[in-house]
Amino acid sequence: MTGLQPGPEPGHLMVPSCQSCGRAHWYPKPACPWCGGEWRWASVDGRGTIFTYSVVRRPFSPELADRLPLAVGSIALDVEPSVRLVTNFVDCPPDKLRVGMAAVPEVSGGTDEDRRINYRPVPSRE
Repeated sequence: MTGLQPGPEPGHLMVPSCQSCGRAHWYPKPACPWCGGEWRWASVDGRGTIFTYSVVRRPFSPELADRLPLAVGSIALDVEPSVRLVTNFVDCPPDKLRVGMAAVPEVSGGTDEDRRINYRPVPSRE
């Protein structure tokens, strides 16, 4: 497995989880960054909180002009807040985003090559 992948259940993600201390981490490392133990891929609830974000309003490449404004940022997973994932935010006007807002993963694309995991902010926990 390479890169972030959706889990077997809707709204879940596959992340490295330590077999010794049980903590999740991102990105995959040779050993658990918390205790040095061995890890395995585990399905975890992908719900999280917006840790930070930025809104891109000027295209850095002409091909991307039609995607603007684009909201990008970092999500802290609820199951392990130290796990922070870089993501695009979808289905929310950029001016409505707030640090601390709840968000849920949205998977698009059907193959490994075109699959994307974005986050959709939600006004309250779903």
